[in-house]
Amino acid sequence: MLIAESTDEPSLSRDDVFTIQTTLNELGFDAGKPDGFSGPKTRNATRDYQRANNLAVDGYVGYQLLQRLKKNKMNIKTYLGLMWVQNAQGCDC
Repeated sequence: MLIAESTDEPSLSRDDVFTIQTTLNELGFDAGKPDGFSGPKTRNATRDYQRANNLAVDGYVGYQLLQRLKKNKMNIKTYLGLMWVQNAQGCDC
C-alpha cells in the first residue's frame, strides 16, 4: 500500500500551475508551453530554478514555489526600450 505524503500547503489550482509555468519561463527556466498541468518540463524547470536559487532541489510544484516565484516576479525590472547614460552626476536623461 502506498501512502501519499501529507503537506500543510494549500493545493494548487490549474491557474496557479499556469502562473508558475509562465513565471518560470519569464525567469529563463523552460517550463514549456503553459497549460496548467505539472508535467515533466515544469518539474525540470522547477528543479533548475531551485538549483539556481540554492534551494532544496525536489522539483515539487507547490504553494511555496508559487509564493517564491510571485515574489521574484515583483523584483523583475521591465526594460522599456529607453536609452540613458549615467555619469558621475547622475542620469543624463
